[in-house]
Amino acid sequence: MTANPMEIDMNQGTSDRRRVEILGRVVDSRAKERFKDLVRRCISQGVVDITHWTLDAIEGLLIVCSDKGSIITLKQGDRYFMLASNPSASDVPLLSRVIFEGRI
Repeated sequence: MTANPMEIDMNQGTSDRRRVEILGRVVDSRAKERFKDLVRRCISQGVVDITHWTLDAIEGLLIVCSDKGSIITLKQGDRYFMLASNPSASDVPLLSRVIFEGRI
């Protein structure tokens, strides 16, 4: 039996942003809502490294940023990009997939 990564107590030296970036690599549909809560508490601006994130994590991040009106910079590998505006709720799944597949 494996531990639920959403419940792992990371060491106290890890910043909240870094915790989000690490957990984004393992989030699945079952943990998506809890991940969104974590993003809501920890991310409001700046650069978020989404390298190797799951599709569910990317979608959760975009939903939260859209809900909060937060404009963030996404880092994927050695590429940085910022959306000019937040997507509408109906556009989030398609945009998430395009980002996940590296087509943006």
